[in-house]
Amino acid sequence: MRRPALTLTLALLLTSAAHAQDVTFENDTYSVVLTKANGGLIQSLRAKPSGDELAAGMIVYTDYGVFDTRGQVSTGAASADVFDVHRDAAGLKVHTEGRLLGTPADGKPPLRYRADFVFDQSPTIHVTAAIQPGEDKSQVGGFMAFAWPIPTMASYRVRTIEGLLRHLYRDGEEAAGRSYSHWPPLDPVRPLLSFTTKSGATESITNLHWSGVPEFTGPAVHGRMLFLCFLDNDTRDLKAGQWSEITFDLQVSAAGR
Repeated sequence: MRRPALTLTLALLLTSAAHAQDVTFENDTYSVVLTKANGGLIQSLRAKPSGDELAAGMIVYTDYGVFDTRGQVSTGAASADVFDVHRDAAGLKVHTEGRLLGTPADGKPPLRYRADFVFDQSPTIHVTAAIQPGEDKSQVGGFMAFAWPIPTMASYRVRTIEGLLRHLYRDGEEAAGRSYSHWPPLDPVRPLLSFTTKSGATESITNLHWSGVPEFTGPAVHGRMLFLCFLDNDTRDLKAGQWSEITFDLQVSAAGR
């Protein structure tokens, strides 16, 4: 049996892997780029062999409700305090953490984030993302999410408590608002979000679990943008120093596989 190709490139290495600025990884199923300039999150995820981009610029952000004034507070070029890259028997592990940045957060207790990615020779990427408020705040009705564009998405499926929801993307549909907004809720036993490109490449989220405060609200899809929401208008309490965490498997498959 042919061993799957596995390559690892540290694009800009300072003194050790723990201080990498960019890291790229690929196997037979996908190629991925993570950058410190993007908060240590995935900058680009592409399916093989089509090259379809399944994630472009992951972000953790809030734009209202968490702070006193509106405006985007997010991951970005200066947000990551830690961007650690390690190779072991399991493959490649990337850990990043830092604080969300933006004018509304200036002078306020930090809203922190962390994320972990595990890559190996399989089609599955193991992902953990979490946020930690810097101050207590009751009955917050704002918005906060871990999100990314899926530029080549042509359709998607969501397994809900009422069965499998299917949606075909149409150009310009963003103007009509969200096509899915965590209702009906995800199937609690076998949650699934699966996005397919015109060429048949697929990006699926499975084994989704969450814990902490604020409790995970659910996913939303607006055009070709996916949001995994910690806050989404329905009120939640924020607890200083407590992490709210989601974990999931991000599985990539090519057409016909």
